[in-house]
Amino acid sequence: MDTFTLLILCAGATTFFLAVGIYQSFFAKRVKVRDRFEQQTEDPTEARRRKIQETHNDNILKQRKGKASNKSMAMEVKLERANMMIQPGEFSMICMVCAVITGLLTWAFSQNIIFGVIALFLGFQFPHWYMGIKTHFRMAKAEEQFSDVLDSMVSCLKTGLGFSQSVNTVTENFGDPWGTEFGKVSVETSMGLTQKEVLNNLYTRLPNPDVEMFVTAMQIYSETGGNLVELLGNLSVTIRTRYKLLRKVSTLSAQGKLSAMIIILVPFVIAGIMSLAMPEACLEFVTNPIGIIIIVLASIWMAMGIFVLFKIVQIQV
Repeated sequence: MDTFTLLILCAGATTFFLAVGIYQSFFAKRVKVRDRFEQQTEDPTEARRRKIQETHNDNILKQRKGKASNKSMAMEVKLERANMMIQPGEFSMICMVCAVITGLLTWAFSQNIIFGVIALFLGFQFPHWYMGIKTHFRMAKAEEQFSDVLDSMVSCLKTGLGFSQSVNTVTENFGDPWGTEFGKVSVETSMGLTQKEVLNNLYTRLPNPDVEMFVTAMQIYSETGGNLVELLGNLSVTIRTRYKLLRKVSTLSAQGKLSAMIIILVPFVIAGIMSLAMPEACLEFVTNPIGIIIIVLASIWMAMGIFVLFKIVQIQV
């Protein structure tokens, strides 16, 4: 069997397993959830609560029974932060399939094993990068909406509702992330977890300074008592003021961040242009031991420079 035939067979098998994995991870679960919804009432709030409970009960049971490993639990937390409703094993399978596909295709087109290994590593990291980007935007949206969530809870408490009813109101009236996260809070409470455990789990899923203040305030209130309406109202004002200051600082530092990104991208752009203009010279450079040593040293210095640049342009508020 020649190399080309082996490559085609590997690519075909990998594509098949990728399709099966994607179907099992996404579409099959959606069909199950849809079938269960059709058996319930037409109330969208109840359907949404059942959907959250369906995707969250297993994680709660694993935490309480201690069956999952630390690595698996850490990956589950990352997936929950990105609101990706798949298991860690399924995510690992997607990473491996992406790595194999990108590595094989790069090696087939370039006929260079070094490029193939680099593409293999990059392909494995693609799902992680996607998860990180999705988590970043979700956390930013949560930070932007949190003061409105607290105002909604304050309004519910002023009308005589309790804390649990105000949590359910947020679940009904807000979309992801706060509707989803407070739905999980409601599910965990109904399954017997204490308020301290529920709030700590909320902070684990949304590691944000504003959420930390909320969790700390609620724990102090549960121990000492007081006026919950006034407490959440003052917290909402503090968080809204902090967010306005954060946006102002972000605007003032936007030019520095843009300059840092340009400086970071310049070497890669130049390398790409040179690889297109002088492919033979570049290929000889990356395959020569001296060239490899230079690339490694340059990468280390670039990593150090990128770290310093990001430390300069990041301002904590």
